[in-house]
Amino acid sequence: MNPPGTTLIHWAGLAALIAGLLFAGIQSLYPPDTLASVTTGTWAVITPVKTVMCLLFLVGLTGLYTRQVRRAGWLGLAGFVLLGLSRLLQTAFVFAEAFILPLLAQTASAFVSGSLGLASGVSSEVQLGPLPALHTFVGLSEVPRC
Repeated sequence: MNPPGTTLIHWAGLAALIAGLLFAGIQSLYPPDTLASVTTGTWAVITPVKTVMCLLFLVGLTGLYTRQVRRAGWLGLAGFVLLGLSRLLQTAFVFAEAFILPLLAQTASAFVSGSLGLASGVSSEVQLGPLPALHTFVGLSEVPRC
């Protein structure tokens, strides 16, 4: 019988594997980041899957760090915390894409267009507050984007 920690690391590895497969699978299906795409059926299917993918990646990342914790040291901890924070913020952006932006597409189209423009660097017509700065942090602190 495996100790509980080993079993959790194995489950985290499976979560990371599934996240990676989802990442590879949805790339060709992902609709463009435009206002017209937000209310489509493809958007309604892909973005919740993308949200699940990001959550699974967080679980996998935690398992990977847990496996390496003794050898990682303080620098490893700092890297894990920064990458984890970045992934958590990215998950929040993806959640908003999946569940908030479609609801606002008709009534606040300028906000939705501005939010979608964050990923491509398109400036917004409306003030988005700290969202552009947070999105920049997410982009600078990670290599693979959800």
